[in-house]
Amino acid sequence: DSLQLAESMISHPGIVSVHSIMILVSIIGLCLMLVILSAIATYRVFQINLRLLLCSLCAIVIFRTLSSLVRASYFLSLAGRTNCEQTWLVWRCQSYSIIIAGPGMVTGTAFLAVAVERIIALVLGKKYEDTNIPIVGVIASLIVWFEYLYTAIFELIALNGKHQGDNHLLPYCTSVSHHGLSLTTRLVIPCAVSFFLLYVITIVGSFLASTISSHDNKMMGTIVKELCSLAFNCYSIIFPLILWMREPRLKLSLRREPLQLNEPPVAAHFDVVTKMWECALPTRSRS
Repeated sequence: DSLQLAESMISHPGIVSVHSIMILVSIIGLCLMLVILSAIATYRVFQINLRLLLCSLCAIVIFRTLSSLVRASYFLSLAGRTNCEQTWLVWRCQSYSIIIAGPGMVTGTAFLAVAVERIIALVLGKKYEDTNIPIVGVIASLIVWFEYLYTAIFELIALNGKHQGDNHLLPYCTSVSHHGLSLTTRLVIPCAVSFFLLYVITIVGSFLASTISSHDNKMMGTIVKELCSLAFNCYSIIFPLILWMREPRLKLSLRREPLQLNEPPVAAHFDVVTKMWECALPTRSRS
């Protein structure tokens, strides 16, 4: 069944069309990203640390786009093969998916590094902006890439080795659906998106309130402003609801008996701490 399903999926016009569009978009994106990366690296428009971090960010986007291009090309090449060559082992698909999807997860860290670097520049002022020593940029770039490179190398070794686990066959492998749903996807993204939408609504509402007030209707303008402030208060309801609905373990928190986790009990923890202090103290002072 998996072999026949693999053959039908790989040769399906919809799958072929999606991969063809992905190849076209990836090629255009790669060309544009290489141009902007070359401009950032060549011309000294930005401060050297910011320049390094922007280059690192561009490199992440380029690597993700290149990975998508290779993946789409590979799947199109499967159309001419036998159905036995089109199937995937579950463990190989998981390693492959982590390698392909990894740069997308690192992108947020790269943006955070740029934001932190700009805060440092704001605090230190002109002395920092005039420096040509890229200490901050180098350290931040290494931090951004470390987690992904470590994971990618580990998965590459697993991908090229022999796995003794599940040998179940998959008819198709994607880069987003065959590895575990991360905490970021399950909780952080819904909370962030809902906050962003409320923030946009508040800005639009404030603009409308100012416009209404300027047309001699201050009462209605005041009402709209109060509704804008209400939007942020709504987030105090939305945020816990998202956590409650998206994290199953929180639903168990109202049980009479606490959920048994694989953690040492509190008493045992304090017993260990007490023994550590007793070992550290001199013999006379223990009494």
